Amino acid sequence: MEERKYIKSFDSLKGIVVLLTCTIGHYWQFTPAGYWCEGKNAWFTALTNAVTHFSFKRTFTLMELLLMISGFQLFYQYEKIAENRIGFGNYIKKRMVRLFPMTILSTVVMVAGLWYYHSLTGELWYKTEIKAGYIIENLLNIQVWGKSFHTLNGPLWYVSVYFFCCILYFVLVKLGEKLKVKYFIMAVPVVLAILLKGKGLNIVLLNADMCRGYIGFFAGVLVAGIVKHAEKKKLCYFSLALLAGYVVFYSVCKEFIYAGPVLNKVLPAVLFFYAPLLILLSQNRVVDGIVGNKVLAGLGKISYSLYVWNFPFYVWLAAIENRFQLHIPYGEAYMYWLMAIAQILLAACSYLWIEKPIYKCVAAVGCRKEHKRSA
Repeated sequence: MEERKYIKSFDSLKGIVVLLTCTIGHYWQFTPAGYWCEGKNAWFTALTNAVTHFSFKRTFTLMELLLMISGFQLFYQYEKIAENRIGFGNYIKKRMVRLFPMTILSTVVMVAGLWYYHSLTGELWYKTEIKAGYIIENLLNIQVWGKSFHTLNGPLWYVSVYFFCCILYFVLVKLGEKLKVKYFIMAVPVVLAILLKGKGLNIVLLNADMCRGYIGFFAGVLVAGIVKHAEKKKLCYFSLALLAGYVVFYSVCKEFIYAGPVLNKVLPAVLFFYAPLLILLSQNRVVDGIVGNKVLAGLGKISYSLYVWNFPFYVWLAAIENRFQLHIPYGEAYMYWLMAIAQILLAACSYLWIEKPIYKCVAAVGCRKEHKRSA
């Protein structure tokens, strides 16, 4: 397997997904703005409401795309794991170093904000309770391993699902090699999740959120496997055909997609839109360069901070508003965008002053240990 190549557009997609689903997607939920924004400029207000409604109604399956990107990228670890060039300890440690510092810090800030808000108002912030069990779930990133119940910092459900999928991926790589089926074994959790998704199960590791993870993450692994073996030119043409077919299908059968069960939304998007999109972005340098422009790629780099600070941002905003008796005009269209910009700036500062220093520190420690072993 060739060494993993950097795909700029994947960063861009991460940034777009987080921006739509969290940064601007939760504005309607955590502010008294209502469902419609108002403003003096008709065009600006119309644009704002269009984005608001799209982020609310049409972004349901975008987290599957985020999971697919993660699975696609992790496929490049397949041979290292299969050939025992990387052990489980080092493998999982690398994932934890990437995920845990930010989730731990954001959980602490979230709990402090919830407590402060309660002390000011005597009420719970959007019925969010502070319980020892919830805190432990968030700190350990096992939030939805048991049941589909988002506690404290709600968006961390994705991190907990991704973390488990990483563990399961390692196990399946080993099992696939032992059974001589290679990475095709990754289809098992996808099929299992499709069969269970409509059952409404809410049990350990087989609830709705975990099924979303299995479908998205391992579909991404399978797509990467297809990219490895298929002829590049034919694959690009096939992907374009699938994308065109999805656009037609979506236009004609929109009601079928959104009026039916959850799988009606998820499967067409994963199979006929996200999969060919990832193929094109990974195989065509021109498309990768356009989508992976510096602005969107930069947004992708700060996307993890943008994601984990989303809930803490809103709880502290509510607390500060109550503390100083502010009257923020949430219903104004311009405020919608100011809040998004504020979160982007917060995420950029977090990335530069928290994330990067942590990764550099860990990398430096690893280099020193490696130097001592080789000396």
